[in-house]
Amino acid sequence: MIEQSGRLFFASDVVLQVVDDEALVLKLQDETVFSLNDTGARIAQLIDGGYAVEEVAHILAREYGAPRAAVESEVKGLVQLLRSKGLVVDRIA
Repeated sequence: MIEQSGRLFFASDVVLQVVDDEALVLKLQDETVFSLNDTGARIAQLIDGGYAVEEVAHILAREYGAPRAAVESEVKGLVQLLRSKGLVVDRIA
């Protein structure tokens, strides 16, 4: 379960590389590479900037002119996927 107001971080062995409109998330420990499209890249940048899920949704809704509820659902889905792969954590260990 994602706490909406909680800050998220990339795991300590994760490197974020943004190239053009895409992002590569590299998990160094097991050499996993995860590719994100432009929207996913923007979400990753905001997570990397220390924003909470609700803040990410608010920023993206404003930037894309989309309904906040729909954006928040998409953000939560991506965060859940990144978390399941060990890329995003609640705290840096």
